[in-house]
Amino acid sequence: MILPLLGIHLLLLLLFHHGLAGNPLSVTKELLAEQLEQHVNRGPRSANWAYKKRRFLEKFVDELEISLPPDVYCNIFIRSRKIMVSSSPCKKEHYFVHTSWDNLQQLCKNKKIPCKNSKNSCYQSTKYMDVTVCQLLEGELFPYCEYTSVKKRKKVVISCKKLRDATSLFPDSVEAVVD
Repeated sequence: MILPLLGIHLLLLLLFHHGLAGNPLSVTKELLAEQLEQHVNRGPRSANWAYKKRRFLEKFVDELEISLPPDVYCNIFIRSRKIMVSSSPCKKEHYFVHTSWDNLQQLCKNKKIPCKNSKNSCYQSTKYMDVTVCQLLEGELFPYCEYTSVKKRKKVVISCKKLRDATSLFPDSVEAVVD
């Protein structure tokens, strides 16, 4: 329970320690927003497509692989990117993939495999990717979920679906990481 309070303080301390000027929290938000913005303005101009892309990037992608201590990374990212809403059950595991939108979108062209918990089609990367796996340490309901972060190099399984206004499959969720 203390980690959420310590987590933000550790982030602020890290940002000051690395010499980032200005308000550290706004600098972090700007970095995250900039990372998302550079990918959202590509492709079709459909509002639904752009929203789905932005939401996918928010929930599952950290292309810059922002360096934070393992006891802080997932707690900061899960809260700042609104992975869960207040009073929702804590997710046992969540993944942040450290690659580009284009690389993830290409996975939807791979051979289809069965999905565990998704009604969409799933596709697995053929190459290993850098991933941060967020594993639940304690807590039952958000925002009282505490996570640890483990960096891994794994194959990524994503679900893809066809949007009404798109001509090809679109990444929807990171379902798993596998060997």
